[in-house]
Amino acid sequence: MDGVTEEFKLANYRYGGPEFGASRIAEVDHPGTRMARIAVRPSWVGVIDFKTRFTGGRTAEEFLQRGRDGRPS
Repeated sequence: MDGVTEEFKLANYRYGGPEFGASRIAEVDHPGTRMARIAVRPSWVGVIDFKTRFTGGRTAEEFLQRGRDGRPS
């Protein structure tokens, strides 16, 4: 796409504030600037559940004792 994308502008204003956003856009917005949108779709998504995956105990002391006992988690 020719020029700076709207998403680029919005992201710079959002994360850098008004002054940074304006200066960053001015740095890259010149005649001949071309940008591309890239869409990424994950093939796998997982959730890390520490309660069921690392079942060491309800408190730090219980977790530590389980580790000392050598029991697998």
